[in-house]
Amino acid sequence: MGFFIKDGTRVWCGDLRWKQYPRKPSFRKIRHDAVAMGMTHFVRTARLPNRIGYLRLDRTGEKIRPDSLLLSVAEHFGAEYLGEYQVAPDQHWLIATDEAGIPLIGSDGIYTTDEIDAVKTSFAGHVFTRKAVLSEDEFAALQKELPAAPVSLRSISLRPFCLGAVAIGASVLVIMQAAHVVQQRRLEAVRLAAQRALRQSAHAVKPPPPIAPGDWVRTCLQAARSFPVFANGWTLGHWDCNDHTLTINWRRSGGTLATAPAGEIQDIGNTVISRVHLDIPAADPRQPPPTQGDRQFLALIQGAGAALTTGTPAKDASRKTGGTRAQTLAVNITWQSDPQTIPWNDFRGVHVTQMSRTVTAAGRSGSGNVATDGYQLQVTLDSSAEPPPRH
Repeated sequence: MGFFIKDGTRVWCGDLRWKQYPRKPSFRKIRHDAVAMGMTHFVRTARLPNRIGYLRLDRTGEKIRPDSLLLSVAEHFGAEYLGEYQVAPDQHWLIATDEAGIPLIGSDGIYTTDEIDAVKTSFAGHVFTRKAVLSEDEFAALQKELPAAPVSLRSISLRPFCLGAVAIGASVLVIMQAAHVVQQRRLEAVRLAAQRALRQSAHAVKPPPPIAPGDWVRTCLQAARSFPVFANGWTLGHWDCNDHTLTINWRRSGGTLATAPAGEIQDIGNTVISRVHLDIPAADPRQPPPTQGDRQFLALIQGAGAALTTGTPAKDASRKTGGTRAQTLAVNITWQSDPQTIPWNDFRGVHVTQMSRTVTAAGRSGSGNVATDGYQLQVTLDSSAEPPPRH
C-alpha cells in the first residue's frame, strides 16, 4: 500500500511491494503488473537494478518527491544488517541486507507481530552481523540521522502519454500548415532551378568505350591459360568468361583447403571458385571498320563444321537503333579449335557475351589445358550497321 512519514522538510516513503525481474522491464510490463496488484505508482532506482517498487496512492493528483526509507537505511547501515522498526502499535517495518548491502526481497514491508517471525524465516541462509529492534521513538530519532535517498513516484496512468501525443499532433499540424505555405512558394523555384541545371549541363554522359570482340576473346583466353591445371592438389575443372569476369572452378584432387587457391569455398570444401577481373582494352579506332555481316559470320561457322544452335537473346542483349529495337539472334557455338582463329573483328553486329571451357589434365606433370567438349561460346548477332562492333 505504501506509507509516508513527514520529518521536517523530508517525506519518508516505505512499505513498497518490490518485485525482481530477470531484465529491465518495459513500461508496458510494469503497468500490467501494477494493475494486477492494484497499484497506481511505481519506483525505479539505479541502486536496485531490475527491481521495481509498487505502491498505491489514493490522491493520484498530488505530486510527492519522497526519500526511500529502504534505500536510506541500507546505505546507512550497509551489509548484513537486520532492522525491525515499530511505526505504529503492532506495525513493524522490516529491512534485511545481504553481504553486498542490497536489501533482500521481503524488506520494506509492514508486518504485524504475528507475521514478522514468518517473514524472518525467509532470510534463512543469510548471516546478519548487526541487528536492531527500535521502538517508535527510537525510529523517529533515527530518521534525523539517515542520508537522503530521493526517488520519483511514477504513475501507471496513460493520460500523460495521451496528452503528450495530442500536443505533439497539434504541433505537427501547425508546422505542416506553415510548411505547406512555404513549400508552395519554393516548388516553382525548385522546378525552374532543375530546368536551368538541365539546360546548363555542358556534357552528356559518355558511354563506355567500345570493345572489339576479337580483343575480348584474346583477353579471356590469355587470362584463362595463365592458370596451371594442377595447383597443390587442386585441379582446374572449368573456366568461364562473362563480361569482365573470369570464373575458375577448382576441384580438390588430393590437396586440402590449406593449399587451395584463393576464392569462394563450396561443396563442403571440395570446390573453390576463383574470380578474376578482365582488363579488356578499348577497340583501336585506327583499325578499319568491319565489312561483313551476320550471314557471312554464320557461313564461316557452318563451313568450319562447328555445332551451333540459335535462339532469342535475353532482353538486355538487344540494342535499339533509330528509336526501334534491332533484330537480334542468339547463337551458341561449340568450337573445337582456338577461338582466336575466327576473324571476329571483320563482322558487323557480332557480340561475344560468354565463353567457357571444361578442362581436364593430360597428366600431373602437364601444364596445358585440354577441353573435353571444345570451347562453348555465346554470341548475339544484330542487323545494326553501327560501327564499331562490341562484344
